[in-house]
Amino acid sequence: MMDQKSEFYGKRRVVLWNPTTNEFRLLPLPEKNPAWKLFADHYQIGYDHIKDDYKMIRCTRYSPKIVPIYHVPSEHLWEMYSLNSNSWKKIDADVPHSYCSIEHAYLNGVCHWLDKTETDVYLVSFDFCKESFITTPIPSYVYDSLDFHLVRRRLMVLNGSIAFMVHDTEASTFHISILGELGVKESWTKLFVVGPLPCLGHFVGAGKKGNILLRKKDSELAWFDLITGMIGVTTERFY
Repeated sequence: MMDQKSEFYGKRRVVLWNPTTNEFRLLPLPEKNPAWKLFADHYQIGYDHIKDDYKMIRCTRYSPKIVPIYHVPSEHLWEMYSLNSNSWKKIDADVPHSYCSIEHAYLNGVCHWLDKTETDVYLVSFDFCKESFITTPIPSYVYDSLDFHLVRRRLMVLNGSIAFMVHDTEASTFHISILGELGVKESWTKLFVVGPLPCLGHFVGAGKKGNILLRKKDSELAWFDLITGMIGVTTERFY
C-alpha cells in the first residue's frame, strides 16, 4: 500500500505498508530527468513468488519543461521497484497508454488494468515474475458495442478468472465476461447479462462463490447471486 503527494505540488514519495507487521518503508525516489515535466503517474504492486520479492511498477507521463504540457504529446516512462534490492529500474513496455483506468485486478502474481487507444479497448497485464507485459484486446461484443466512455466498467476476479463487467446505467443491465487466456482476444466469453435491475447501482466487489456485491440506489449493500438471480441485503445503509 502507498501514500503519496501529487507531482503537481511537490515531490512524490511512496510508502509501503505491511498491515500484518505494521511496518512501513519509504521508497527511494526514482531518477528524474531535470528536463522533464512530470504530470501524472500510475502504480501497481504485486508479489514475485519465485524470488520472494514484492515489486511495484510505475508509469509516468512526462513532457519537455520548455513546452507547455498541453501543446505537445506526452511520453511514458515505465519503471519497477524491487523491495529486495530497494531500488528502481527502467522496464521496456510496448503497451497502449492513452487512457488508464483506476479499475484493476490482481491474480496469481499478475496485475491487470484497462487501457485504450482511439479505436480499441485493452486489458493490460503485468507479470511480476517474468517482468513482462501482455495486452489482450477486448472485443466489442463484450460490452455490446456500447460507448466505452458512457458505461461503468469494472475488473474483478470471479471464480478464479479475470472478469470484466460493463454496467449499462440507462438499461440497468450488467454484462459480465471472463477471460480464458491472456493475450487471446477470442478467449473472452460473455457469461451473464443480468437485469434489468433498476434498484441496483454501483459495483462494490466480488465474492468467491459466484456472487457480486452492489450498492443499491437507496444506499443499502446487496449481494447478487449470479447463479440463482437472488438478491440479499447485507446492511441497512452504506455511504
